[in-house]
Amino acid sequence: MSMAVAPPAPRFFRSEAPIEKTIRTTNSALQFSNRTDSKSGPWVWRLEKVQPVPFFHPLERTVVTIDSLSLNSVAIRISNFMKNHSITCSYHNEEGRVDCMTDALLRFTVQLWEGSQPNTFLMEVQRRQGCCVQMQHIRRLLTQAILDNVTSEPEAKPAEKTCEFLERMLPPLPPRQEGLPSALDCCKEMLGSERLDLNRLGLESLCTLTDSSKTLSKVAKQACHLILTDSTWQGLLEKYFMDMKAASNDTDDNSMEEDTATQYRQGEMFGSLHLMALKVLAQTLESSPTPQRSLPIDLDSMFWKTILQALYYNMQVASRRPLEASLSIRCLRLLQTLEPATLNLAPSQDSLQYFLSRAHQYGKDHNRSLEQETDQLMGRLEYAH
Repeated sequence: MSMAVAPPAPRFFRSEAPIEKTIRTTNSALQFSNRTDSKSGPWVWRLEKVQPVPFFHPLERTVVTIDSLSLNSVAIRISNFMKNHSITCSYHNEEGRVDCMTDALLRFTVQLWEGSQPNTFLMEVQRRQGCCVQMQHIRRLLTQAILDNVTSEPEAKPAEKTCEFLERMLPPLPPRQEGLPSALDCCKEMLGSERLDLNRLGLESLCTLTDSSKTLSKVAKQACHLILTDSTWQGLLEKYFMDMKAASNDTDDNSMEEDTATQYRQGEMFGSLHLMALKVLAQTLESSPTPQRSLPIDLDSMFWKTILQALYYNMQVASRRPLEASLSIRCLRLLQTLEPATLNLAPSQDSLQYFLSRAHQYGKDHNRSLEQETDQLMGRLEYAH
């Protein structure tokens, strides 16, 4: 749908629930479908064999040799780790490889090879894009999960306020000039640029400014207040939510061209910028005032109509966009707290329940964050799981 002019009545869902279809990662990958049978166990990755190391392939310095586990045990522990840490994955059976992406846009692959000795396997974890420090952290946790079967929990978000003991012990800081306006001006200039690299840098900076775990709580709340109330900021962010279907050309109901899917996963199209804009929106709504002192949210405005259309669309394609779907469902839950009429804009509550149920099932199999977010929203709406 083109968002150049305001649409009449929001129509975020199809009139009928689509037929369940098999989800394809690649042509050579194992095909799996969203199960609705609760008696069947959770989905895990299974492998029958892996290839030996190619003759001219230089192994990573951090390669791990596994000689005490079966191949299936290794594959199962890898898929469980990815699910617990809400990492989006594409499984390639014939190559023995998993392509991964985190919500911080860290992309890496996990490659399994046949070892030189009988019943031994080699595992390489190779960073493709993103923070090398985060990669070291994930590599260490994944290795522990495989070798020692250690179930690591994702790190909890730190508290917003500084420890009172440290505040008493440390000397008072000298007065300094407020740096938020200049930081926001830099973000605004980069977001208004026509260059995608500057757009990305601006969104990354805005993600930090609105995250109370990475900046002062006072600064984060001021930045979030501006985004919720300033039409200039809303205009800058709106373009990252427009024409979602046309930008990605992927749905759960129609076949998707492989090159288009690959481009989206690699961030060569609209994916990375939209994901960061979703994180900004989620953090902004999370830092918003309590309902008793809530800011007015005009759901009839062009900005919020565009936002809602993107959020509902991401929920419909949760199996292709689990990271985006998880953030979108969180935004819907937080937005509904500020404006109770948010979820009433869906023309069919049956469709809303259907897509939430399907996203919840996919989350149970593959993405813990998606499972938790759908649990909270379905519980609020009193939908049966």
